[in-house]
Amino acid sequence: MVMGRHLNTVLSQLPETSKLTAEIESLLRNLAESNSRRQEVSLQLGSVKNERSQLLAERNILKARCRDFEKKDEDSQAALERLEKELAAEKRDNAEKADWIYQLEGYVMSQHEEGFHKALRQAAHYFNFDAGDGRFNIDEDVYQGSVMAVEDIPVAGQQKPTASPED
Repeated sequence: MVMGRHLNTVLSQLPETSKLTAEIESLLRNLAESNSRRQEVSLQLGSVKNERSQLLAERNILKARCRDFEKKDEDSQAALERLEKELAAEKRDNAEKADWIYQLEGYVMSQHEEGFHKALRQAAHYFNFDAGDGRFNIDEDVYQGSVMAVEDIPVAGQQKPTASPED
């Protein structure tokens, strides 16, 4: 009984119950909407987390590929530098060889000319003629019974065009 009176007193102090019921229903609707939004946001958050993890995985793959490309670039750069050094060394070596060949060609030519003059002096001595005669020329040779410039004598197997009588 005491409880009943106390409850009555408390209920009498409360504003109208219909207003409270409407407010409770409104609050329950808001709570339901908030729970619905929370679930939607939770699903979106899960989707965003999945997308983020996929993007992180893709980023890691791209970083690894970049590191591979950087390594290949470094290796290529090192190989290029090595090849450039080898090329420079080969060029120096070829220049030295070309100089040596030029010197040898000069030596061979001087020996060739000296051999010609030696043979000419011996022929002059044995056949008693003047070796200083201007008709003797190292750049000429006897071909088919006449004296011709060496460059005009056809090479074996090749025929130079002969001049026609009208020329």
